[in-house]
Amino acid sequence: MKEARLILPMGGYARLPSADAITRIIRTFGGVTITNGYGKWADAQGDIISDDIRIVDIAMESNWENDTKLYDIASRYQQEAIQESVYVRYANGTVQLVTAQSCMESSPVNVLDGKSFDWEALQADLGRLNEPGEVVLSEADAVGEEI
Repeated sequence: MKEARLILPMGGYARLPSADAITRIIRTFGGVTITNGYGKWADAQGDIISDDIRIVDIAMESNWENDTKLYDIASRYQQEAIQESVYVRYANGTVQLVTAQSCMESSPVNVLDGKSFDWEALQADLGRLNEPGEVVLSEADAVGEEI
């Protein structure tokens, strides 16, 4: 097992969603260790912001399924608690700030158990998908010739 971490800001509307998030973590991973803390960060204008925080440590296996569950819990907390971001450290050591605009970041090595993966090629292939069942191989194909 490895250790993952969430840092839950407690300002504003965060008290009730915090309890819900911790309950979800316990039901998903079996338990947590919670430490109360105090954090500081600089906002976009450079002003120093202070927050009471909950540091939530979770023992879990490092795998894609658990990372996804952890991200989902952090994302839901970020939305429900109306927080700018939530700090996540996955069990593989990768760190992410979950925001309203973010998506789950994960190391390709973690996903593929040590094998490398060509993400650019995958994105290029996905970019060629237009409609269900239709794959466009080139601009010439997109102009009207059906494959």
